[in-house]
Amino acid sequence: MEAIQSIHKLPIACKQNAAGELVWLNSALEIVTGSRKYVLTSYSRLTVREIDWIAAEISEWLGRSIEEKSKSEVTRQKS
Repeated sequence: MEAIQSIHKLPIACKQNAAGELVWLNSALEIVTGSRKYVLTSYSRLTVREIDWIAAEISEWLGRSIEEKSKSEVTRQKS
């Protein structure tokens, strides 16, 4: 079993609400180890609340914080 190098919450899709604020509809939790990347998404039948709960539980269990990436950071990494 490899050690976890990083854990990130990633935005996937958003929309603008009536107040003009961005509201995230879907998100993902990315767990990176030495040679693998595990991604849990709301597209895999998990709700955004469930992903947030899993992230909080993993953070507490491992004693490390979850890094939140912005949409621009995610877009830059894909290019």
